[in-house]
Amino acid sequence: MVKIKKNSIHYILFIAGIVVVFTGIVTSISNGGTESINEFDEISNNFSFSILFSVLFPYVVIGIVLIGLSEVVNLLQKLVNHFIGIPEKVEPVFNDLVENKDKEEVSIATKVEINMFYEEKSLQIDEIRPTKFEDFYIVIRGNDKDLVELGGFHPIIVSNERLEHSQTLRELLQ
Repeated sequence: MVKIKKNSIHYILFIAGIVVVFTGIVTSISNGGTESINEFDEISNNFSFSILFSVLFPYVVIGIVLIGLSEVVNLLQKLVNHFIGIPEKVEPVFNDLVENKDKEEVSIATKVEINMFYEEKSLQIDEIRPTKFEDFYIVIRGNDKDLVELGGFHPIIVSNERLEHSQTLRELLQ
């Protein structure tokens, strides 16, 4: 099973952001009730919302910036995981494969689509064979066999990593 890489900086920044906001709330509440001298030279205890918000605002802004940075770090880590081939999570690949009714022949449209796909990659195809599952074809190129899936917008060569996690796919190539 492939281990998913996680970034601890994401968690540190997120927790720091929450701590900063909480500290700002406590500080602003404690500084909101202040003693002041009124116009009669008497000491009075007033709760000042202007002091509360002027103290709270910078803490909230800094906290939101830290939480936002943690999310940016998390998104960047997901991109890195995607590009180096670490999947988000390993799921069963084929629970609902549809059996191919025309196992014996490959349609002309399918042959054209696969041929165009391999021509873009400058690869020569020797033979295209159907499999027992719909939208999956075995492409033979010299000594190599590729399993090609046609279910999306363009053909996909099934990766070795995906083959390792699916006994069904490995059986198709044998």
